[in-house]
Amino acid sequence: MNLAEHFNLFYMLTSQPDRNYISTDELINLFDIAERETNHKAHCVRTSNIFNSEGNKRLYDLDTYLPGIVNFHVDDIYYSNTDSTERRALEKISLNELNFISKGWKETDNIYPRFYYVDIEKNSFGLHPIEKTVATGTNCIEAVYRGEHTKMTTYYTTGTISINKGTKIVTGLATLWDGNVASGDKIGIGKLLDSTTRFPIKWYTIDEVSSDTGLTITENFVETSVSGVSYIIASPSSINNAIFNQCSIYFAMAEYYLKSENESKRNNLVIEAYAKISKENKRINKNYNSNKINIPAGNYPYPGNIIEDYRG
Repeated sequence: MNLAEHFNLFYMLTSQPDRNYISTDELINLFDIAERETNHKAHCVRTSNIFNSEGNKRLYDLDTYLPGIVNFHVDDIYYSNTDSTERRALEKISLNELNFISKGWKETDNIYPRFYYVDIEKNSFGLHPIEKTVATGTNCIEAVYRGEHTKMTTYYTTGTISINKGTKIVTGLATLWDGNVASGDKIGIGKLLDSTTRFPIKWYTIDEVSSDTGLTITENFVETSVSGVSYIIASPSSINNAIFNQCSIYFAMAEYYLKSENESKRNNLVIEAYAKISKENKRINKNYNSNKINIPAGNYPYPGNIIEDYRG
């Protein structure tokens, strides 16, 4: 969902016929609070980063290599000692397990890493064992982790647009797009809260803004050609799960009702949002874990099955 879709559903659920009752800026701030709360509870913004491995390097700084990580939540680390086409999933392990298994595990080794761990005190993740030298190091590490939500800021409707079916070029009239909208924003034909004009039923991603009155979209326009019509451009949510987006709207409504001193409605919305997040999290984690890459321990070029031995 994008910001305009959040607006639309919020107004529908709160029965607000006049959006001026809550200013756009105030509502944007409500959704920022709501999305932070949703992401905090659900860890639902899964992102990834690919970077070079380095010889004789045990710790990788989280702020540098996993920017915007939330609550030290790493899903997976993939590693290769040759090139990026052969990355394998490493097994997560705790520092306590490593210390129990081998008191001297921090000694430099030159063996393909098999495990990764998160060192909260040092704000880093580490590999074990480590290689003194790596074959290439180029794009050999891929980290999948939970990131921060991206605040939705763009809601723009100035002017009118024209676009032909089967094309990607959008022409504006009095639109002033340069500096007000950006690549990655969503554009749709229609209006918000107008009984005479439908709300957009399809959204297109903006590929490039070329001028105040010119932009291109990433796919061909599939609707009937239009000329001089109303439109909405809005920034997308970094939360792409429909249930979690709905929970964000519930949290925003809860903040609204808190301001209106309607404590009962506020509490009911928060309880419902938490319940939906818990249920959806269980479903996602079950599916995610069943689809993860699992490589038997014996396939790793590592001497012995130390974890298997330790675990009995």
